[in-house]
Amino acid sequence: MPAVCLSVCISSLLFFFSQSDFLKVRDLAGSEGQIVAAVKSEPEYNIAYHRYYCKAEIISIDGRKYSGNMRLSFSTEYEDVSLDDFVIGNVIAFDGRLYEVGSGVKDIVDYFKSEKIYIGANSIENLTVTRQGTKPVSYLGNRLRNKISTSLKEHFSSDTAGLLTALVTGDKDSLSDSIYNDFRFIGIAHLMAVSGMHLTILAMGAGLILKRLKNKKAKNSLLSLFTAFIMFLANFSPSVVRAGTMHLMRLRADSTGKKADSLNSLGFALIIILTLNPFACKSVGLLLSVLSTLSIITVSLPLSEAFSTCSGDVLKIKSNRLFSMHKAVIFSLITSFSIMVFTVPVLADSFGSFSLMSPIANLIFLPLSPILITVAAISALMCSVGFMPGFIAGIIEGFTRLCVSVADYLSQFESFMVYVESEAGVLICFIACVAIIGAGCLVRLVYVRRRYGKRTG
Repeated sequence: MPAVCLSVCISSLLFFFSQSDFLKVRDLAGSEGQIVAAVKSEPEYNIAYHRYYCKAEIISIDGRKYSGNMRLSFSTEYEDVSLDDFVIGNVIAFDGRLYEVGSGVKDIVDYFKSEKIYIGANSIENLTVTRQGTKPVSYLGNRLRNKISTSLKEHFSSDTAGLLTALVTGDKDSLSDSIYNDFRFIGIAHLMAVSGMHLTILAMGAGLILKRLKNKKAKNSLLSLFTAFIMFLANFSPSVVRAGTMHLMRLRADSTGKKADSLNSLGFALIIILTLNPFACKSVGLLLSVLSTLSIITVSLPLSEAFSTCSGDVLKIKSNRLFSMHKAVIFSLITSFSIMVFTVPVLADSFGSFSLMSPIANLIFLPLSPILITVAAISALMCSVGFMPGFIAGIIEGFTRLCVSVADYLSQFESFMVYVESEAGVLICFIACVAIIGAGCLVRLVYVRRRYGKRTG
């Protein structure tokens, strides 16, 4: 708990000081100048606007140093630029016009701020590459993600390859809008963000490979390196940094014979994320990841323990195996519902809607998700090394299409979608969710007191 409180204090201070950097850069919108920046991402083509967009770190504008990133917008057809100039690690100098990203729309501006993008630049002229030094680590990560995406497209249909790529790397550029919208509609879009579930499943697979290794410290060290690699592969997105940091702390505690405190681990992870980018607190993905984790730690685990014990006594379940299955079902039900309750205010505020289908969809995909993530990881590995037998590819293709079909079917129940069209509606959602969480905590408190009373009696 101390680290959770500390993370709030630190993030508030960092947010305040970073706001001044953002305002200094944003106030330059509408002006023209000589810009020097370092390319941080490869150009992506937007077919709707027929333009390329990429991210670059600001070095100077008209000779003055600034902090933050900018979004470069250009067309190779109308501007005298080449895609070869926009290689990650290149430092480029050009004359350009600065504009306000997000066009003043709060949600869009917040998204760019969460990416530390404070301003945009277009009308690029007189571009020169001033230095092409040693490629940064991000360049290698981008090459690896492109390699995985390209390899998967060689063996699977575009929809399947896009879904598998998103599950492994978190990169949704190749994922079709229809599939992503279906997953988001039914409340399971979190599968596309590499986070706790992905790390747990992949770490279990790595743990099975290292099962014969008896030295606990050596085993946990290798698992830590594997976790760091997954974070690197997912481009250190806020959600994967949150999950990875908590997992690394758990491994560290296990190596020293101690037990990691989940709340403190969550707080420490937030301190790291918000120190690197205070505006990451505006990332919807991070908020959903943190709230989902918080719901499991504070509500799902204690409530499922209480309900499974009470219901087990009522049903008089004697078999340990049967009770374990009963406990798993109770935990799945409560977790699905509690995650929805914790995340509804964010979904309502960010997207203006949330789906009541979410608990049902999470229950259906609970057994499918581990298989799907494992299949995606194996497919990425086999395709990258050039070994993917046709019959295996066919099985993976069929299973992936089955999952997509289930999501598509569930998304057709539009009556489960609740639309929130005002700030008052968001406030009502927030109050209702807090009331439900409070009721759950009260039930847990009553259960603990009764159990304690029985023992003392």
